[in-house]
Amino acid sequence: ALCASRASVALPALLRASAWGARHGEHAFRGRTLLAAARVLSEAGRGEEAVGWLEEAHARFLAAGDAAAAAEALNVMAVHDYHQGRLEAAARRWTEAASSARDGDAGAHAALLGNLAAVEVQRGRLAEARERYEQALALARSVDRRGEEALCLHNLALVDHLRGRLDSARREAEEALAFAARAKKTDWEARGRALLALVALDAGAASEAQRAVDDARALAEAHGLRREVHVDVSLAEVEVALGRGRPVVAEAAWSRAASHAGALGEPGAKAAVALAEAEVALARGQSARALRAVEEAETLASRHGLQ
Repeated sequence: ALCASRASVALPALLRASAWGARHGEHAFRGRTLLAAARVLSEAGRGEEAVGWLEEAHARFLAAGDAAAAAEALNVMAVHDYHQGRLEAAARRWTEAASSARDGDAGAHAALLGNLAAVEVQRGRLAEARERYEQALALARSVDRRGEEALCLHNLALVDHLRGRLDSARREAEEALAFAARAKKTDWEARGRALLALVALDAGAASEAQRAVDDARALAEAHGLRREVHVDVSLAEVEVALGRGRPVVAEAAWSRAASHAGALGEPGAKAAVALAEAEVALARGQSARALRAVEEAETLASRHGLQ
């Protein structure tokens, strides 16, 4: 409701300013106001409506010779494509944006490389994802972008965990978590603790895993964090509960994850939740339900190019 209210107030003013820019041939101004309007629409859950404005903003920035702003518009479009499961389109836009940003802001270039790495993770190409994240990390460190550095470290930890490299995953996750705590980035801290819980679980430290995931849940609930954070935390709770032989607790955590993923609508999150349901169902002896959940995950993966 808050986002919708903001859209109703901000959009008319932005569109009036944008129209002024069009009348006076101010390409950069027109592009900036369209980009701002598109961001407002996206925050209000109307991302598809914003695409046309973003495409025009991109063209206006190119006409004005502003490569950095053009890359920013491409990035916003790519983020929307990614969350809608259009991985090819997202990768294409991010590749173009990264090419434009290569000679400009190193921090922005690092962020774009990190986004490309996220596509590789969704595709199951973990070695390629790690290479992208390492490039992004080096760029972030070269210009002392600590926030981008911490995000890269968290994502490297995620990739190393998926590859079974638990020592590296723990080291990277703890370093990223330390930054998140110092900077009071609560959403990053919650996700970091959820990831540490999974690493600890796979390392055979079940009690440590439980403490970490409990901390993540407390952060998510106390600070009203974004739905995607709740999905990550709830899925970690599922794994920890199953690892400790508590299928009823896992069922409750899965239900929370399913609720948030359904509202979020992101195909990757919905596929992860479907696979978690299959694990819970098997643990509870519900083989037919497990099969349906696996089929749902496979359908989502096939439709959106996920692994």
